[in-house]
Amino acid sequence: MKKTITNLLFLIGILSFTALMSCDEDLENCTGCPDDAPYGTIDGGCYATLSDCENNESGNCVICQ
Repeated sequence: MKKTITNLLFLIGILSFTALMSCDEDLENCTGCPDDAPYGTIDGGCYATLSDCENNESGNCVICQ
């Protein structure tokens, strides 16, 4: 029983890690930015241009509408 629980926890850990690492920033979407400032990050602000966003958010920008 202990080995089964350990294996289950290990599998959950691997699946969680895989889910987090498989996100491609170019394909991620976030919501909340207006049409006149469509670029942003998942937890950051909204910017009118991609270059402004990359300068302020360390290059982790996506279309955030």
